[in-house]
Amino acid sequence: MEATRSARQVQVAVGAEPDVWPLFQQRAQEWGVAAVLSTPMVTTPGSAMGALNIYTHDKDGFDEDERRTAELLCEQAAMLVGNALDLQTVSQLNAQLQQALASREIIGEAKGIIMERQSCTRDEAFDILRRAAQRENRKLRDLAEELVLRVEGRK
Repeated sequence: MEATRSARQVQVAVGAEPDVWPLFQQRAQEWGVAAVLSTPMVTTPGSAMGALNIYTHDKDGFDEDERRTAELLCEQAAMLVGNALDLQTVSQLNAQLQQALASREIIGEAKGIIMERQSCTRDEAFDILRRAAQRENRKLRDLAEELVLRVEGRK
C-alpha cells in the first residue's frame, strides 16, 4: 500500500516490525520469506495504479539490480495495464455512440411517421413523441421503436 500511495519502491524485512501486519508476517515466516519488495506501477509522476510485490528467501533482501529490474518490469506493466484500461474506455464509448446512433435513427423514423400522420413539423413531431413518453412514463427511444415496429407490421 505504501508503494502505491507514495509511488516509490518500498523494501521491507519480514519480522523487522512484528506489530505491523502480524498475520502476514507469521505466514511469510512460515513460508521462509525474508523480505518483500513492493514496486509501484507508475502512470504519471507521483501517481501509481498499483504495485508489484516480490518476495525473497534471501535475508539480505534485494540488491540494486533486482530493484532496478522490478522497476523496469513495472514500467512495462503500467503501460500495458494503462493501455488495456484505455481500450476498455474507448470500447465502452464506442458502444455508447453506436447505441446513441441507433436511438437517433429510430427516433427519426418515428418522427417521420408522426409528421406524415399528423401533418406537422419535425419539432412538433418530436414534441408529440416526447409528451407521449412522459405521459406513459417510458423511454422515448422505446416508444419510438414500438411505433416503428407497429407501422412495419411486426408488433
